[in-house]
Amino acid sequence: MVMVFGEITTSANVNYEQVVRDTCRQIGYDANEKGLDCNTCNVMVQIEQQSPDIAQAVHENKALEDIGAGDQGHMFGYASDETPECMPLTHSLATRIGYRLTQVRKDGTCAWLRPDGKT
Repeated sequence: MVMVFGEITTSANVNYEQVVRDTCRQIGYDANEKGLDCNTCNVMVQIEQQSPDIAQAVHENKALEDIGAGDQGHMFGYASDETPECMPLTHSLATRIGYRLTQVRKDGTCAWLRPDGKT
């Protein structure tokens, strides 16, 4: 099952279920043996209109350069001098290993890997 939840302000007509299925297929989840079949999995979409308070704070009546991202965000750890990216070494290594796992799965070097390969 794939669940998509959130609030959004848009006038676009998006087929979220198709976006989910296409994305899962592109990642490699195309058979139950891999943990998810993009063609048969249940896709639950619960997207609602963005809160007026958030909309007002981040994009209504704002200049393009002042538009914000609402209440979403991603944060990891802390700044560090361990790597050129100023990220903790463990995070940088895990990110690189994950990227490489995806490469060797997709190019067939390690065809036995699954899309959920872990670092």
